[in-house]
Amino acid sequence: MDYSNLKEEEITFTARLMAYYRAQENKNDTPLFSDPFAERLAGDLTSYFKTDESFMINNYPLIRTYYIDNHLLIPWCEKQNNSQVVIVGACLDARAYRINQLELGNHIVYEIDYPVIIHYKEEILENERPLCQLVRVSTDLSNSIWSSQLIESGFSSDVPSFWILEGLAYYMENKSFKLLIKQISSLSTKRG
Repeated sequence: MDYSNLKEEEITFTARLMAYYRAQENKNDTPLFSDPFAERLAGDLTSYFKTDESFMINNYPLIRTYYIDNHLLIPWCEKQNNSQVVIVGACLDARAYRINQLELGNHIVYEIDYPVIIHYKEEILENERPLCQLVRVSTDLSNSIWSSQLIESGFSSDVPSFWILEGLAYYMENKSFKLLIKQISSLSTKRG
């Protein structure tokens, strides 16, 4: 696929909608979390909101993001001096740019998603600097070769790993998701 003229409309609507939710939360006086990149990543959704007047922000994804960030990932980064954070089905996630604790120690973030998503994010965030080493892996998670692509990108089973599958299970067939979990288990170190 030629990515040179990629448009935001080519990114899945749900990926853009989740980024939109985070952008709206970021505008609150006391947001649950800060995501200054979400609005750019979401793009312009004006036409959608004109056609769907019943739209309401779904708080579940916001609470989920808050919980993963504050109760799981941040404590992980503070505890681990050397780790890998693997965001499976990363979509328009910007944690590598916004979770300050990733600067502590030696953390590497791996974002795994379709090539079109990866390219879109690289384009939108090209002038931003991640807070730690960031490796993007372009692949199709329904194909079992994603794990070997992750290893070829530098992932090591000897380093403690924090896996994020935020909202992913909903979009996968049961059989594919079970296989994904088995692959993650086989890639993960037993210490950590």
